[in-house]
Amino acid sequence: MTAAIPPKAAQPTAGAPPKAALTVADVAQSLGVGKVTVYRLLKEGQLRRVKIGSRTLIPAGDVTALVERLANLPAGV
Repeated sequence: MTAAIPPKAAQPTAGAPPKAALTVADVAQSLGVGKVTVYRLLKEGQLRRVKIGSRTLIPAGDVTALVERLANLPAGV
């Protein structure tokens, strides 16, 4: 099995460190889904949220782990 590629928003730009946490919009863009879907994943506990002030952030590693879990599901599930 090949190594998972981190979501686009989690990949560092030249010279910048990788983001430790992503916004809901970043995650939605990375996964190619809407923000409503990301909020549903948060509500279902498939992603964790970190609140900093009024901002909702999602640990970048959680997004990668979600993709890996979904990739390992049997077909048709």
